[in-house]
Parts: sequence; C-alpha cells; structure tokens
Amino acid sequence: MNYPTRFFYLTLALGYSLLFLGCGHVSYEEPKTARSRTETIDFPKTNGTTFVPLGEPMLRQGTLSKNDSIELTQPAIWETDELEKKKFTIYPGPLDHTVTTRLGNKYRSAQDVVVSYPLEDTSVVGGLIVDEGEDEGYLWVEWEGFGHQQLKETVSDIKIPLEYKRTMRVTGGELQELIYSGRSDDDTVNFLYREFDYSSSTNLLYQEIYIDLDEGNMINIKNAKVEVLKATNEGVEYRVIKGFI
Repeated sequence: MNYPTRFFYLTLALGYSLLFLGCGHVSYEEPKTARSRTETIDFPKTNGTTFVPLGEPMLRQGTLSKNDSIELTQPAIWETDELEKKKFTIYPGPLDHTVTTRLGNKYRSAQDVVVSYPLEDTSVVGGLIVDEGEDEGYLWVEWEGFGHQQLKETVSDIKIPLEYKRTMRVTGGELQELIYSGRSDDDTVNFLYREFDYSSSTNLLYQEIYIDLDEGNMINIKNAKVEVLKATNEGVEYRVIKGFI
C-alpha cells in the first residue's frame, strides 16, 4: 500500500473513531475563567454613634471571596439511552461558576451527581451549562471508569428545563467580629468575639468577653477599641474608636 493510500485510510479510521466517541455528546471549549471577586467588609462605616440589635455584629472587618453562582431550586435530570441508559440527577443546592464556554456559563455542583444505579469505586461530579437569562441548559458529568474509561467528561446532547436563581456565593475569606450578647445583670454587659474562616467554614477563635460598667465602658480586643454608650437586652448603642485593622 503506497503512502497516499495509507494516509487516506488512516484519516478515515480516525474520523470514524472520533464520530463514535462523540456520538450524542456536545463538545465545547473553555476559554474564560471563573467569575469571582474579593469584597472588603468594614462595618460600621463611620466613627459616629451606631445601634445594633441583640445578637448582631457591632464591629465586622475582613475580606470575602465571592463567586458567581446559581442556586438550583428544583432537581435537574438528564436521562439518556446511551451510557447504559443512565439517569443523572443534580439535586437543589449551589453551583459555582468555573468557566465560560461557547454553550454558556459552566457551573459545578457542590455535591456529587446522583446516577440511576450505584457506580462502584466511582465519584461522579458534574453541573450545568447555562446561557445568560435562559431557563434551560445542558447537564455535564465527569467520571473515571464504569465502562467508559476513555471519557473524562460528557455533556447532555439536549437542553433540559431548569429552575434556579442567580447569586454571589461566599467561597473564602476571613472575618473578625464583635457581637453583642446582652446584659447579664445591672452592671455586666456581654459580648462575643470570633474569627471565622469561610474557606473551611470554621471558627478560628471564639471568645466570650464582658465589661463591668462600674469599672468602665470601653472594650479593648485585638487592636479594636469600642465605647459602649447604652446597652439593654434589646440592643446596644456604641461608638467605634479603632477597628481591628
């Protein structure tokens, strides 16, 4: 077989292989990165007198990372005759934006995709591809194995109806907070100081503090200085002299 003929058959075989692997699935590019932003938290904004109700932060400072997200309010379901006639379900919950493709914005679910029957030793992750303002989109899944080792990701070949709302979800950052906890007697006022890590959803520090109004009305903690002007079991009036940062 001469070279041109061999090249022709090789090209034809490659074309059939790609057609077989891509049958019923949508391919796409991922040219753009996730849409996120960093927000600086600084409450209260002024050094004047401020009032907050019982249980609310008096002083709140730090930075938060927020990601463009959607909140799925009804299950998204894709049933296919291919892939061994499986049904894929994403239950209500948050999905974070990862990339923008030519099909729309790609969102990843915070929970695993539920498949119509269990897959041994396989974790199936996935999400949705939704264009701006659309009430339908594609469902995508990623896996390792279960008979399709050559496939890392598959996208539904049809759009499915979706019910969701758009939001900016906090995905990281740290905050320092001073929270008003009320009065325990005529002279003692209680507060809660905490440092919270949103990346791991854990309290880095959690400390109860109090002041005796007979001895003074100043709170000094972690570089912050707060003057308590009036405190009841309904709320507190105060003035921030210096913040945490």
